[in-house]
Amino acid sequence: MKKIQRFVATAMFLLPLVLPAQTMVLTDYKTVRMDDGLAEWTEFDEKEGKALIKGEYLEIESRADDYYAASYAELPVNVADAGFVLNADLLPGSIDDKHMFGLMFDVKGNSRFQAILFNKKQYYVVSCDKGELTVDKKGLYKVQKNPKLLQFGGFSHIGEITPLVDNSKLMSVTMVYDHGTATFFLNGLEITSVKNVRIEYPSFGFFTDGKSKLKAYGVTYSLLMADDDEEQ
Repeated sequence: MKKIQRFVATAMFLLPLVLPAQTMVLTDYKTVRMDDGLAEWTEFDEKEGKALIKGEYLEIESRADDYYAASYAELPVNVADAGFVLNADLLPGSIDDKHMFGLMFDVKGNSRFQAILFNKKQYYVVSCDKGELTVDKKGLYKVQKNPKLLQFGGFSHIGEITPLVDNSKLMSVTMVYDHGTATFFLNGLEITSVKNVRIEYPSFGFFTDGKSKLKAYGVTYSLLMADDDEEQ
C-alpha cells in the first residue's frame, strides 16, 4: 500500500530503434492462476488497503483517495531473452475518470515499477520511483467488450489467448515485449507501443487506486524467440 506523492506528466523523447529484421515465433502459453500456488503474490490487509487471495481471484482494494494498492510476484520470464507475451485478466470494481487500474511490470518493489494504467477514457504508461508516478505516455483508447478469444491483428505471430474467466466486464491487459519495444493491448485491441523500454526484473503485478477494488484472476504468458533460435 503506498501513498501517491505526485503524479507528474513528462514529455517522452524516443530514439529510433534499429534492429535486424527477425520473424518472432511463440513458445507454448502457460497460465498462472491465483489458486494454483505457482507464484507468490504479495498479500496484506492494512488500514489504507489490502490484497488477498480469495479462491480463484486476488482481490486488491485501495481504501483512501490518495493511495494506491498493488500486488505482484516474480514469474519465470527471462527478460534478457528476445521477448515475451503476458496477459492479465482483470475485473475492476468500476471504471470511471477518478480511478485507475492496470498491469505492472519490471516491479522492483511496491514503490518502484513500470505500468500501463487505465481510467474510463485514457491510458497512461507510467514509471514509479519512490511512490512518485511519472506519465511517460498517455492517450485515448477504445475497447471491445467480453471477447471470448483474444486476437491481436497484425501480431499474428503471438497467436490467440483465451481469457481465464468468462465475464462481460473483464479487462484483459496484454503486453508484448520485443527487443525493447513494449506494445499494449486491451481485450485484444492494440492501445499503444513504446520503444526503448528497459526491463530488469521479471516481476509483474496489478494496480488500483483511490477507493477502488480490482480482482485479478491470473496471467497467461509465453516467450518469444527468433526463428533461427527455434531451428537450433
